Amino acid sequence: MTLDSNTRSEIRESVRNLQPIGDRFRTRFFTRLVRLAPPLAARLRQRLDGNMDLVRMALLSLDHLESEQLLDAVLRELGGEVADGLAPDDLAPIGSALIGTVREFLGGEFTQEKEEAWVNFYAHLAQQLERGAAGREGQ
Repeated sequence: MTLDSNTRSEIRESVRNLQPIGDRFRTRFFTRLVRLAPPLAARLRQRLDGNMDLVRMALLSLDHLESEQLLDAVLRELGGEVADGLAPDDLAPIGSALIGTVREFLGGEFTQEKEEAWVNFYAHLAQQLERGAAGREGQ
């Protein structure tokens, strides 16, 4: 799966608008995830709290939307660290929580085009995380 220019543009614009809210976004994301999948939220929060460098890496990956090869390398590395211990079924509630949180914070700016872009971006992200986790299992 590749990210088309419209997806990249919509994600970039969304991220620019979400940057000022910082920790509030993260808190709201975990609140949503707790409602959707409490044990998963606890495991993921523990992994992320234990290594904030991974969170920074995820945010850094968004700076590489123009270079899909670099973006994918960063996401696979992140997957090797974070996705370790996550089942493929865990990725759906994470995506729902992420997209729901983006929708909440963008409000009226969350158009159909933005939603499609985030769904496409998350599908791409999940694919790369799975590859990273699979690579780690093979070691």
